[in-house]
Amino acid sequence: MPRFSFQRRIRTISSEQFNVYDEVSDPTTLAIGQVDVHYLTPLHLDVTLLLLRDLDDDGLEEMLTALDDDVLASATLDDRRAHVTVLQAKERGVYAMDGPRLDEEEDEEVRDESQIV
Repeated sequence: MPRFSFQRRIRTISSEQFNVYDEVSDPTTLAIGQVDVHYLTPLHLDVTLLLLRDLDDDGLEEMLTALDDDVLASATLDDRRAHVTVLQAKERGVYAMDGPRLDEEEDEEVRDESQIV
């Protein structure tokens, strides 16, 4: 069984976005990363791998191999020029653009905006 799996979230004409899951060390439903694939030209891919958890070098190599086999192999590149930028991120919270942070308890009384004139 492969350790890493990729689930497509978004697909456009020139890009795709995938969630990354670790089936071995984190069998929960939480993604451990995100991959953005941009098809710049018929011969060039630009890929960004954003990791939300620490991986050792062997784990990263295994993930990159799985990414190449499962996601990038479907791209029809004769020369297979794909640049992968790997970034390590730390989640700071979940925010809504029109309200408070979604991951915090609301200690303050929520005002009823229907009463605002």
